[in-house]
Amino acid sequence: MKRLALMRLRRGFTLIELMVVVAVVAVVLMMAAPAFRDMIVKQRLQGTADQFMTDVQFARTEAASRQTTTRLRFKTVTGMTCYIVHTCSPSATAACSCDCSAAAGSRCSNPEDKEIRTVQLNAAQSIALFPVKNDGNSAVDANIAFDPATGGVTSYFPPLLFGPGPPAGGALWVKIGRIGTPGASIRTIVNTTGRAQACAQGGSISGMSAC
Repeated sequence: MKRLALMRLRRGFTLIELMVVVAVVAVVLMMAAPAFRDMIVKQRLQGTADQFMTDVQFARTEAASRQTTTRLRFKTVTGMTCYIVHTCSPSATAACSCDCSAAAGSRCSNPEDKEIRTVQLNAAQSIALFPVKNDGNSAVDANIAFDPATGGVTSYFPPLLFGPGPPAGGALWVKIGRIGTPGASIRTIVNTTGRAQACAQGGSISGMSAC
């Protein structure tokens, strides 16, 4: 009798019991996966927005410390959105530009313009950052210039592509959102004083007010 009781105590899980446990775990994971992915994307959105706001202030500070105009220019190409902070030669006009999508070392064609910082967001990261019109569509190649004396901003938008929205010299709107999937996004506005503010659109993001 004691031997039989000992054998029962030593008995492990049966194959059926293991299969039931595996099935239950699989169901739980399938239910939790979308929420987990959404949390990761929202963290990327917020991290990208925080970095952009930091770079706006960085570009503003660089203009004052270098005593020369700095620009923050955006670009959207296949598989990537990006922006570049660069100096602009005193003789340049609003057309002064550097290309954030180009290879390192060749982003500024004018030797008088200097690259300061470049941020590239690959589409594989599921996040895009680009200036927008009031209707929410991309403004493509917009840019802003920081005045070294006042820290103020002048915004430039491609006139044929922009249409309705803030005029040249007005505030710049930037959208940071998920690629190809509706959901939460972040709208960052750089006003004419060079200050940036952000709010959440289309869904809640922890610690950020809704637009």
